[in-house]
Amino acid sequence: MKQQEGNASLYSAMTEEKFKISIRKELEEGSVEKALKLLIGYAQKCSPRQLKDATSLRAAFINAKRQYELKGVITKQEYDLAFSKAVNGIQAILGGEHLEEETSQSTGKNRRTLLLYIMVIVVAVVIASAGYLLWPKSKGEIPADPPIEMKDTSEKTEAPILKEATEEEKNNPVITHPATGRPPAPGAGNQPNENKSPVEESPPVKAFTVRVLVDADCADSEIYVDGKPADVIESTPLVKTIRVMQKDIAHIFEIRNGNTRTVKKLITLDSQRVTIPCK
Repeated sequence: MKQQEGNASLYSAMTEEKFKISIRKELEEGSVEKALKLLIGYAQKCSPRQLKDATSLRAAFINAKRQYELKGVITKQEYDLAFSKAVNGIQAILGGEHLEEETSQSTGKNRRTLLLYIMVIVVAVVIASAGYLLWPKSKGEIPADPPIEMKDTSEKTEAPILKEATEEEKNNPVITHPATGRPPAPGAGNQPNENKSPVEESPPVKAFTVRVLVDADCADSEIYVDGKPADVIESTPLVKTIRVMQKDIAHIFEIRNGNTRTVKKLITLDSQRVTIPCK
């Protein structure tokens, strides 16, 4: 109770701008739960609608976190989705938006995507049906292969002429090839098989996922890894989930938005976090 009363008095002394700065700082450090707690104090100074949205957002994230900690209720992918929704919701409330409006927009996008999938399936069925109807049914409609012309080569084949060995050949016999009548090349047939050592295969390179935390001012900036554009798996305004390949040395993470900000870090596990300051 004393801690809650202390937090209430502390929040009442903070302005909206101080709330925003504190919330964004917690997001940069990956502390979404603390950011949601500060968001409720911020929403109390704004409007009942924003307070309702902030309370619902915090309850949904805490519920997902508890289910993930129970191991088996929800998967890591579902927890990551709840994490991203919480970050997006915080940004929306700080920007003066309502979560219901954001939900309706995403629902409209999902409906358009579903209609697009249905149209693709219908077109595929129509094409398959047309191909089946136009395909020839009877054997007479299928063109027969042209007959293969057989050529008689018996007249052109000549039997080898066997010559009787002379006295000189009898005294100096030389082994010749039965087909060519020529002596074998020196060293032919006596070459040992070369010992070929098996090629050692290098172990497969592992891939890791990395959470890159950026400032709100750099939310639209491009992220580069080792000088190349990052392989982005999932993107939110403040958290970018990317894929990197295993290395023995540190990776170089960059933000390019006119000025380049660089952070070096060795990645050895999945879901490691890298914070790149914008300033």
